[in-house]
Amino acid sequence: MSSVTDQTTFANLKVLHGENGVLVDRTSSHDFSTKMVCATVPSLSPFVIARLTSPRDDKQSVFSELTSLRAAMTDKDDAHKLDDAIKSLSDSLAPALWIDALHLQAKTGDQDFDEEKQTVIKLIDLAIHKHSSVSGDELLALSDRIASADRQLAQIAINDAIAAHGDTNEIDQANKQLAKGDQDTASSKPQGIDDYREAWKHATESARKE
Repeated sequence: MSSVTDQTTFANLKVLHGENGVLVDRTSSHDFSTKMVCATVPSLSPFVIARLTSPRDDKQSVFSELTSLRAAMTDKDDAHKLDDAIKSLSDSLAPALWIDALHLQAKTGDQDFDEEKQTVIKLIDLAIHKHSSVSGDELLALSDRIASADRQLAQIAINDAIAAHGDTNEIDQANKQLAKGDQDTASSKPQGIDDYREAWKHATESARKE
């Protein structure tokens, strides 16, 4: 990987290994001095090296944008609502909820989805307020990005469960909830995040039953 000269970019490179029809992150170590990315894999199958944008990074980016919007606000009611949205999103990023930027803790990770549903509800409420001092389209776009990050968390958990040969019934339920989440999110329903939470929970439970 000699073409990558930025150390932060290099650290975000992942080895994605093909397993049972999905790409699984099998990265084990990075050595910037030798430009080497190592992985531990269970079999010799096709792989790719890619720079991933993690769900946590996406959420952190939305948090930064909301904070910038808040700084420019003059309407007190709007500012109060946005403060509440930012607080919920901040709580969802608490280190205690996360294993790494791609995975939530099995016991506490569902809190991430619950907090972000509250953020999305508040952003939608602000967006549909006729006299809001913030662009409704911008707020809806940010809420969509939060939902997308939650979907990614659920999909990663499903991929991990499949790769670990987890309980197939739980995986099936996870995929059903994921599809339901896609439908609700497409209709701008905050319940889509509940669906993604349930998909994540089924996938996580599947891995426990392997």
